[in-house]
Amino acid sequence: MKKNVLLWMVMHFVFYSKAQIVTYAELICTANEIVWNDSLHFKTYPTEMIVLDTNLAKQVFAPLYHTADNRKGCKVKWGVAGKISKQPLFDLLLLVEKNDTDNSTWHHVLHLVSMDKHGHYIASFGLYINHQSRYNSYFTSACLYPDLSIIQYTKVKAGQQEFAGSNKFSLQSDGKFVHSGKN
Repeated sequence: MKKNVLLWMVMHFVFYSKAQIVTYAELICTANEIVWNDSLHFKTYPTEMIVLDTNLAKQVFAPLYHTADNRKGCKVKWGVAGKISKQPLFDLLLLVEKNDTDNSTWHHVLHLVSMDKHGHYIASFGLYINHQSRYNSYFTSACLYPDLSIIQYTKVKAGQQEFAGSNKFSLQSDGKFVHSGKN
């Protein structure tokens, strides 16, 4: 019985994730709305998402897609983990980028992407970044608050040296992210 339930769950996920979403309007209608009262802390990689077709990712998220596509040896996978659509001029999407080159090197990012209501890219912000290679690592987590301010925590390891810090950002009424200083 457990195998049947697990098989059904796997088949359901594959069907759901492979559904052909070909326009921004379909994407924004399909993505789950994120509702919160206090704050959201992004310190892990989301596992549930709508997997995006490569053509839609190229079309809608072109600035991010072409940056990720230029990394050597990477096969980039894209997905949307949710949306925040309460702003009058723009929507916020949680865009997942996953690059795995081998067992020792990976680059996972959760972008907060602002898009105007017609589906045009405005700006993006790395809420969660986990980059690991043989010689260095880079980890970022962030807290998003209801006033759309963000506190970002960063830890970098290069060779034997480690650096850590935090910064504050705010999201403007036009959908652009602005650095507000050290936290």
